[in-house]
Amino acid sequence: MINAAGATVFRVALGGHRLTITHTDGFPVESVTVDTLQLASGERYDLAVTLADGAFPLVAVAEGKNAQALGVIRTATGPTPPPDANPTELAGRLLDLTDLRAAPAVRTAQRPPDVSHTAYLTGDMNTFAWRINAQTYNHHRPYDGITPMTVHEGQHVQLVLVNQTPMYHPMHLHGHTFTVRAAGDSGGTTETPLPAGIRKDTVMVAPGDRLTIDFTADNPGQWLVHCHNAYHMATGMAAMLSYRTQP
Repeated sequence: MINAAGATVFRVALGGHRLTITHTDGFPVESVTVDTLQLASGERYDLAVTLADGAFPLVAVAEGKNAQALGVIRTATGPTPPPDANPTELAGRLLDLTDLRAAPAVRTAQRPPDVSHTAYLTGDMNTFAWRINAQTYNHHRPYDGITPMTVHEGQHVQLVLVNQTPMYHPMHLHGHTFTVRAAGDSGGTTETPLPAGIRKDTVMVAPGDRLTIDFTADNPGQWLVHCHNAYHMATGMAAMLSYRTQP
């Protein structure tokens, strides 16, 4: 499953079935079975499902928008589910990042960071001004008015994503994949470590959440870190990961 929407988080369920997660963003995980999952813009999940006989609603609820999409998976004769189908699985076990463990082949070693950056995600629904660290990214002048997150090639980099808004922010790092190491609240009062952290390139930071990710700086360049919600990015929710030459 791929969420190709520009500004919508979908909650997905298949009536009468459970979903076994096998990959996220193309990286394998130890299989876990849930009833429903959320996909933010740009996220991908691979699912394994054993289908029963009949016609079943595949529902994608647009979170916070009072709307949904419907597909029908049919393996035998039977009535077609209605457009407003509301399978009970939507209220069942929701996949959480802390449920997932990277498959051994794609795990990365956990070690102290050489450099750490924090990205505070801010904005509001009244002005539609969305920022990182209270700075607005200008797509026409990308280095004006922002403070780049500087790294040196070969460093182990930690990035803390803190969502201080009531909106979902699917955060994407260009040029790299990363490991999710911990999840907690934006105030830092709770934190759940992910000892077998999952590999991703896009991760949804829910309202009031805090995620810690890390990666190796192995692809020199000037790379965007941004929200995959199209209008959030368009109004300034982006920052620059900037490789610098070692002194």
